[in-house]
Amino acid sequence: MRHTCTTVLFISLCAVFVSTLASAQDYSKIEVFGGYSYLHVDTQGISNSSLIALCTGIIGAPCPGTFKIRPGFQGWEASGQFNLNHWLGIKADLSGHYGNLIGATFNSGPPFLPRAFSGPDEHIYDYLFGPVVSHRAPRYTVFAHSLFGVEHVGFGNFRVPDNSTMSL
Repeated sequence: MRHTCTTVLFISLCAVFVSTLASAQDYSKIEVFGGYSYLHVDTQGISNSSLIALCTGIIGAPCPGTFKIRPGFQGWEASGQFNLNHWLGIKADLSGHYGNLIGATFNSGPPFLPRAFSGPDEHIYDYLFGPVVSHRAPRYTVFAHSLFGVEHVGFGNFRVPDNSTMSL
């Protein structure tokens, strides 16, 4: 997360510097954006109650635990656009989101198993690039862009709180 804050700060400082250079032009040669982003992940119908029903079906008795689905991922977004002329530009849009989709707490079970755990830490990175067409008026700019790219989804380790296991 520290690397992310440094990146956002660097992009913000570049935006201030570039805007001072572009003040003498009728349009900006370079446009920079950086900010906060929130991503709501589609759980495909999985809910706390559906996980409890699945658990109950597997063990053949009432599920001894509770589940928590957290589809909201916090993140950042940064983009840069280089304008080739007053109506055509090239844009790069990068974003990263971080979260943990599922957690569980169990009331009973073997003493060597953890009582609580969270699913793996997840991160989602998007890398998008493409052309931008703009119509610049004195007080506003209307634009359309078509961005293409890739998305990388990665997983970390399962998290088990220190006080979640019973000693033997």
